[in-house]
Amino acid sequence: MTNEEIQRTMEFILTQQAQFAANMQQLQEGQKELQQAQARTEQLVTHLTNVLREVVDEQARMSERHVASQVYTEERLAALRAHTDERFAELADSQAHTEQKLNALIDIVREGRNGKS
Repeated sequence: MTNEEIQRTMEFILTQQAQFAANMQQLQEGQKELQQAQARTEQLVTHLTNVLREVVDEQARMSERHVASQVYTEERLAALRAHTDERFAELADSQAHTEQKLNALIDIVREGRNGKS
């Protein structure tokens, strides 16, 4: 091998080593960027997980309040229904009593007219 060939080989090796070092630097920078992106993604996932957990907890609380409200409403409706039934029964008794009195009055009026005629 001549000096010129040795010189070219050494230049080729140095060029390749410089290219390899430049490529390694790019890979390291790319890896650093990916690590930063991964850290941001992990933060976002953690944040979203916390938000989702809060939403689920709030929905559970709302569901519990809804059930309690529904139970209260059903209890109040049952009480109102019982009260209404009671009042209708009282009204029916009162109406029957009124009809008896009205019939008695009608009888008195008829007797009075028949007696005076």
